[in-house]
Amino acid sequence: MTGILKFVYIYIVLNKLCCNLQERVIINTFILKGKAELQATSGRSHSMKYDSGFLMQCLLLKLKSSSTYTHLKNNNILPLPSLSTLRRRLSSSECKYGFNELALQNMKQALENLQNWERWGSLMWDEVSLKKDLTWHATRL
Repeated sequence: MTGILKFVYIYIVLNKLCCNLQERVIINTFILKGKAELQATSGRSHSMKYDSGFLMQCLLLKLKSSSTYTHLKNNNILPLPSLSTLRRRLSSSECKYGFNELALQNMKQALENLQNWERWGSLMWDEVSLKKDLTWHATRL
């Protein structure tokens, strides 16, 4: 069995075993990282493709603790994306006040197939106050 076929087999088996979506995303990321490294050693190098949910979790981890993120990445404990990938992801987001229309559209789409009684929920947010002349530097993450 070739290396890539082994990854496909492991992928199928683990997806059947894992029920939680977040567990599947992490396992899939490990498998994709191994596949990318295998292809790089065979001369068919491709860049690593990260799941968008995994990228957002990595961004939150980086914002919470930069030293932890660096430790996990440098010691290959988790297949974390590079800082430039996180910066690119962050710079592609529009930072502005008010409601995020894309988030509202995604919530509407997620609720379309649910029964009326399943659509009940609440939106919660915390107050935010900004200081005058506050600047955000995505490059200094």
